[in-house]
Amino acid sequence: MRTACSQIAWGFGLTLFDFRINGFDLLPDVLGFILILIGLANMPDRQREFGIAMTAAAVMLALSIAELAGAMPATVTISQSDRSYSLSALSAIGLSTLCMLALLYGICEGFARTAASIDRLELARSYRAAWQLSLAMGVIMLFVLPFGLNGSIGFLPVMTVLAGIGQFAAGIWLIVLVRRFGREYAAA
Repeated sequence: MRTACSQIAWGFGLTLFDFRINGFDLLPDVLGFILILIGLANMPDRQREFGIAMTAAAVMLALSIAELAGAMPATVTISQSDRSYSLSALSAIGLSTLCMLALLYGICEGFARTAASIDRLELARSYRAAWQLSLAMGVIMLFVLPFGLNGSIGFLPVMTVLAGIGQFAAGIWLIVLVRRFGREYAAA
């Protein structure tokens, strides 16, 4: 279990951080989603929600490969007010956000149920709170992003940045929780 948790945490870390040099991603998300899939496949506790997470991770892996191949936008730029995105680009970004929310739900709820089954109720509550934060930030991003990128309403890009920061914080929190669960499960 500890190894699977470590793989999932490292996978999330790779998807959370983008280090780009001249547009080239030094840590492609593909590697992160592969690690997440391996970690989920190695989970000894087979919660239904882990299956949801595996499906979402597989879709995210396919989207990441498409991004590497240049078939979809790699980054979203909100600092240029004259930049507009096509419906297909916004749809790909929306699909990616929805799949990431499904992945986060599957992992958070799967770990919450597993934690509750071994009487780690505080940890289960933490996973559910991390999911609620992720959901709130994802919903804000889904509604604000198209208007913030294609419109000239001044506060929308700020809301997009704040939702992105919230998603980043939820991702860091989830990494910490997954690592903690691996240690506590091994101790139990």
